[in-house]
Amino acid sequence: MVPTSANTIVIVNDFAGFGRLIRSKLKRHGFHIVAEASDGLEAVAKAAELWPDVVLLDIQMPNLNGLDAASQMRSLLPHREYFSCRRTLILTSCSQ
Repeated sequence: MVPTSANTIVIVNDFAGFGRLIRSKLKRHGFHIVAEASDGLEAVAKAAELWPDVVLLDIQMPNLNGLDAASQMRSLLPHREYFSCRRTLILTSCSQ
């Protein structure tokens, strides 16, 4: 069962294969993927537009890395409860 407080998700990853894997796993468990992004700038825009419950965010991405994107998301709308009550999960992988 999917908790109602965490069922809309934006997936942000510049590696399409990883994004497809995460999307299929989450959808299988009833989560609703509202958008996907491939860089940090797009992630900030999607989060501000869609207000997802969870943002799954890669760290190393082009244009704006995941840590800076998360910081921008939190400061983008400081007067709203959105970024203080929603969650950002940062994921990364390393081939070494």
